Amino acid sequence: MSTEFNLPPHTVDLWRGTVSHEAQHPLFDAWLSPDERRRMLRFKFPALQTRFLHIRGSLRQIMAGYVNEPPERLRFAYSEFGKPYLADYPALAFNLSHTGDDWIIAVGCCPLGVDLEHCKPRDSLPELVGRFFAGQEAAFWQALPESRRLSAFYQLWTCKEAFLKATGRGIAAGLQDCVLDTDSFQRFLQVPKAYQPASQWQLLTQHSGLVHCVALVCQSSEPQTVRHKSIRRLELPTV
Repeated sequence: MSTEFNLPPHTVDLWRGTVSHEAQHPLFDAWLSPDERRRMLRFKFPALQTRFLHIRGSLRQIMAGYVNEPPERLRFAYSEFGKPYLADYPALAFNLSHTGDDWIIAVGCCPLGVDLEHCKPRDSLPELVGRFFAGQEAAFWQALPESRRLSAFYQLWTCKEAFLKATGRGIAAGLQDCVLDTDSFQRFLQVPKAYQPASQWQLLTQHSGLVHCVALVCQSSEPQTVRHKSIRRLELPTV
């Protein structure tokens, strides 16, 4: 196994990449399962098929490294609410998020979720805040000057989404019941009853830039260390 895939205890690896529409590795398509190929072909436009193929191929390449298996032999299963996991290695957790051609994959040994968003302006922000944010979060956002509202919205949104993805239930778990500490953006004040206490949910990475915002959340009583990795350094097998 490559040292890139040695996962020490209490560690979460965060992989980032960008889809290449000019050069796809020829093995990516061969790695897909029949179900994945059907999902890819549901996209009507070639660019969207290419995006699916690249991201799914990259996911298989990365996860295969951790379990020391050929990428095409990995079997994905899905929880009751649709969260994917490795059928033969359920203790190894992962989560994927993408926005456009940019993607991010988190890998660890505890329940985790990651969310990546493109920080684009939306006319619907006030409506989304009123619908999905808790009262104190909405009050915080509404009190901000207009110049800070876009960034703050995505900070709150990605943290809440990452938490819900970690639970495996998504929005059904209750965005309004997941409340962030807006003084620090480093902890949750409240989570849905089924996932309490809030203290066991760690906000490991929260970054808001001019283009993208990303958040990484895990459930653990032990402090976790995040390692940032790039797929560009990995060697792909040759045909």
